[in-house]
Amino acid sequence: MPLLIRCPYCKTFLADDRKVCETQTGKGCSKRIPAEKRVYYAYWRDPKGNTQRKKIGPSKAAADNFLRGIESDLAEGRYIDRKQENTVTVQDHVKKDYLPFSETKNRGWGLRGKLVHLGRITERFGPKLLQDVSTDDLEAWRYEYVESKKHTMWNRVFQTLRAMYRRAVRKGIIGAVPFSTSDMLFPEGQERVRWLTDEEEVKLLAACADHLRPIVLTAMYTGLRKSDLLALRLGTDVDMESRLIRRKQDKTGTSVDLYLVDEVNEVLRELTQNKKPGDLLFSYKSKGIEDPKTAFNHAVAKAGILDPHQERIQDLTFHDLRHCFACKLIKAGVDLFTVQKLLGHKSAKMTQRYAHLQPDSVVNAMSRISNKPLGGKVLKFPSVSQG
Repeated sequence: MPLLIRCPYCKTFLADDRKVCETQTGKGCSKRIPAEKRVYYAYWRDPKGNTQRKKIGPSKAAADNFLRGIESDLAEGRYIDRKQENTVTVQDHVKKDYLPFSETKNRGWGLRGKLVHLGRITERFGPKLLQDVSTDDLEAWRYEYVESKKHTMWNRVFQTLRAMYRRAVRKGIIGAVPFSTSDMLFPEGQERVRWLTDEEEVKLLAACADHLRPIVLTAMYTGLRKSDLLALRLGTDVDMESRLIRRKQDKTGTSVDLYLVDEVNEVLRELTQNKKPGDLLFSYKSKGIEDPKTAFNHAVAKAGILDPHQERIQDLTFHDLRHCFACKLIKAGVDLFTVQKLLGHKSAKMTQRYAHLQPDSVVNAMSRISNKPLGGKVLKFPSVSQG
């Protein structure tokens, strides 16, 4: 089962190791084939003995993987006529396969973001066949994001597109990803971390409306995301007797156990006086409020935190209250592993964003290997005589 390439000039098929368009029988235009114009084709015989050929794309590794899959399917009697893939369009695959799959794997804002990405992919490539989306198509689309400077958005859209194609390959809908996936992502800087000083916290809480203050205070001292806070139920998630919040987070699916510190416990006890088990802890529907975002923005403005001269916090959002919680833990000497557990991060990489808030951690660690023992005396080493 050989790999073939096709001359971009005379369209002659050649062995994949050819640098010049010339077959063993002397056919071809004798022109040199540039590396950037090499397109690989897989060539094999099906169980009926018929010759099959499929265009893979510029990636030799993808072509090799495709042929190995064909060999395995033929050997194990699982071969499927690959011509069926020619009928699957991008919009059909999104609608019938990847969208339902995403809805089972993503929650809350993660799912909303995925829907935005899939919408952009469908708008761009909807009528195209899956295997017809090429590297050139993606590079042209990527350039539009270069001009608009929306690098992060492109990265998320491309990651969704790449995951969608890899799933299509795993399911046998297409033989291989038809475009190059290398060098497509823009470099991203470290995610910003915003938090409030003690003075700013006091100002913000004083500026909050009565119905908003409890949820802001709880966010500051538990680090829960807004979606999780709004879903908390008395008795189910919140145990006022034990002063614990036990919550399986919507975004990651990880469970966290959080202790209610005195500041929060006091406020929540007053808030839950007329509530019964099963009621939402923060319910504003009687006030016609579904989301505290608007009230929070008003409180931030009222507290003067949007002062343009205070650049460090001029773009404070509700989610930054989660960073406030992490900063409180770090500055109190809590190790990063415990911070990761309390925030419900799946990987330590997310928690590393807060490591810079431990300015003395390196000094403390290095001081432990000093030559000075606990008594304060310097260790003296015997001299080694020469000769």
